[in-house]
Amino acid sequence: MSRAFRHAKNEFRAAQQAVDRMRHARDFNGFEIAWRDFLSAIEKTWIKVERLCRTAPGFQQWQRSFKDQRSSDPLLQYVYQARHVDQHTVAEIVSLTPGRSTIVDNTPPGQSLHIKHLEIRGGQIVNYVGNQPLRQIITSPRIDLLPVENRGTVSPIPTEHLGTPISSPSAAEAAMLTLKFYENFVLEAERRFASHARN
Repeated sequence: MSRAFRHAKNEFRAAQQAVDRMRHARDFNGFEIAWRDFLSAIEKTWIKVERLCRTAPGFQQWQRSFKDQRSSDPLLQYVYQARHVDQHTVAEIVSLTPGRSTIVDNTPPGQSLHIKHLEIRGGQIVNYVGNQPLRQIITSPRIDLLPVENRGTVSPIPTEHLGTPISSPSAAEAAMLTLKFYENFVLEAERRFASHARN
């Protein structure tokens, strides 16, 4: 690692660690804090690379494609705006959709269901006696993105990233996809401009 890029890479590592904390969070509050830390660190990653390389020959032209993607890609634009909303407002940027357990009655039409015994422990059916089969569907809790509004412009929940559809991304999925984009940006910038980078 070039010494000049140490600060940018430290911010990128902070973003990676925030994603890891999101994946292992035990409650909504812990997850939300990690998500907000991610938004801050990923933006600082961009800024540190920009400051290091701004006078390097060819950097501005090279960076243009990344800038264009950042401003036009629905996911990257959303993350950028979410960071501004987090920094400058008190608006919510994620929401918790609680998990649930659903019991599905597979009784054929015209027949009745008779439950003789049903025992549920920890949200799971552990003992069932009845005249028809039952099916249990367990949906895990999920932390979802919310549309964000920055200076009168609303950024909707993104549905695609770099031309690939993403259906209703969770905050963790959005963070993972964003990390890949910024990792490529940092590594390519270091490879091309490390010798010209200035602290």
